Amino acid sequence: MNIAFVDTETTGLNPTLNPIWEIAVIVDDVEHCWQVRLPDDMPLVGDDDPKPSTPYMTKWAFEHTGWRDRYDDDLALSPLAAVERFCELVDGRHLVGAVPSFDEERLRSMYHKYVDHAPTRYPWHYHLIDVEALTVGYLAGIGHRVTLPWKSHELSERIGVMVPVEDEHTALGDARWAKAVYEAVIGSAS
Repeated sequence: MNIAFVDTETTGLNPTLNPIWEIAVIVDDVEHCWQVRLPDDMPLVGDDDPKPSTPYMTKWAFEHTGWRDRYDDDLALSPLAAVERFCELVDGRHLVGAVPSFDEERLRSMYHKYVDHAPTRYPWHYHLIDVEALTVGYLAGIGHRVTLPWKSHELSERIGVMVPVEDEHTALGDARWAKAVYEAVIGSAS
């Protein structure tokens, strides 16, 4: 298969000020997951707090992505090593995920920021596959109505894929979930 199931965990939703701290890629049924070193002394910022102009961690990301319990600065790769590893794993492949544009935008930014020899073309294929949109199309094709805005958990359950709550909001857990949804809709032999 010429696809890679991907997910990232970030310190928030701002693409320029909330960096990636965890990356997961599943390629040919082999799971890869690593952490990315964050800047020292990143401030923790609540929803109503003024946003700094330097990288920061949102309170939501701190509390919901497992960062507090799982992040290990000593084991985390430098941003350059992290993006180079990502590029090697996904070379020539379509990125598949839940809202993969979110992840791809940040990975593309890392690529340009840290890879000196960055060519004009990204190593991954430019067609992204969003499993949520794929599921909506599948459900519509079999006569089921989906209204906006949709909820990913509900879509997933409608095709028989349960979201593993214990792994939710971890890069590997979300990549596994995207793979399960993709395979439920497309099949594992695409």
